Amino acid sequence: MLLLLVGVPVGLFTARLQDDLGKEEPRFTARYSTVMTDGSFVLPTTVALSSVEGVTNPCDEGWKWARQQGAVDIGTSRIDVEAVPAKDRTVAIRNIRTEIVGTPRPPEKGTVVTCRAQGEGTAVDVGLDLDGPTHSALKGTVNGVSYLPYFDDRFHFLENQQPELFKVTAMAAEQSYDYVIKVEGSVDGKDRTWTLKDGDKPFRISGVRKGHANHLVFAGIWTTEYTDEALLRPARCTDKCQDQDGKLLPVPPAAAAAPSAVPAVPKRPDAAAPPLTVIQRDAESVAIAWAVTRSSVDISRDKGRIDALPRTKPYVTGQLYARQLATREANKDYEPDNPVEAWARELYPRKAWTQVRSVRVRMDTTRSGPKALLTDPSVDLEVEVWFDWLADDGWKADADPADLKYSVSITLERQPDGTYLVSGCEESGCTF
Repeated sequence: MLLLLVGVPVGLFTARLQDDLGKEEPRFTARYSTVMTDGSFVLPTTVALSSVEGVTNPCDEGWKWARQQGAVDIGTSRIDVEAVPAKDRTVAIRNIRTEIVGTPRPPEKGTVVTCRAQGEGTAVDVGLDLDGPTHSALKGTVNGVSYLPYFDDRFHFLENQQPELFKVTAMAAEQSYDYVIKVEGSVDGKDRTWTLKDGDKPFRISGVRKGHANHLVFAGIWTTEYTDEALLRPARCTDKCQDQDGKLLPVPPAAAAAPSAVPAVPKRPDAAAPPLTVIQRDAESVAIAWAVTRSSVDISRDKGRIDALPRTKPYVTGQLYARQLATREANKDYEPDNPVEAWARELYPRKAWTQVRSVRVRMDTTRSGPKALLTDPSVDLEVEVWFDWLADDGWKADADPADLKYSVSITLERQPDGTYLVSGCEESGCTF
């Protein structure tokens, strides 16, 4: 005679239990993507371009080189979540979310390296916003992560023995996080949660620092750029969002209320030049500091760029400074002319000021030759500067882009103490 347990014969219950134990289990794994084409990471130390020039491709194999140096992704982090179903079992996913480990931190310090893609960007299936009130999956689009839930109260069923890859983009703008990924679902109707890590450690991501800073940029060749950190904030789609199949997605109210990284009305800077981190033994760092300082003009205290000359003194040789000072003295009675462009006639009445948007510096191989190094005694560089004219009431010069940019070729000389100073530049570009 068989004993009954909750209405089930004991022998039959044992057979079913053994059958369940013998079944395959679904497997979920996660790792940083190895096919990333663009994005930024921060190295944990201050690094000059001259020390990484030998790295032929820092963006290859999912930034393998960078991760070996302890780098952390900034703003966005691409992660591949692979799901391998189990034979003859019903596996459903109802959510993918993040869980923060430990206490959030301020954005990481160090040197920013940006990989700039030459082709199309990486497709995004799922977005995870670590700054947001919920850390659940959001729908990816062709132009950033949307504000729409990915699962939307529906299940995603895994096909029998068909592995699936979810291209996940984790996002952080305000703070830095350590986190794990949680996959919530069910197997044969029973709830399951899988916790995914970077091997045996949590995943890591850095928030985005405020202000401008020097970045090392790799786009086939190395360059150094001074640019706004806000450009590294995660891309969010707030209008005309299309999924990977070209389908137009609705935009929820939350998207319209998303905060902007750029203030609506600019604030006149208190300092004559923005704060700069200068590596005096790095020729490119000195060149950027010189370019930003000479291009920072405030009509409320300066007649023009000529009055920025004294502020550039720490970055130039005594001989060059003396020559430029003589030019300034010869033009001390200079009065602004009457420009033709309407926007230029607004500068003095509005007491406008310049905001340097970006500076790009690269080796000038036409002068120094292809084998020149940034550590040579004399370094020839090409400097490009982009800027805007702004005013207190929100006015911005509606100028031809060519009028808000200039290029100059300069030479820096290594000093006895190993530091670099600007020693010369083409005559037209160095006229204050």
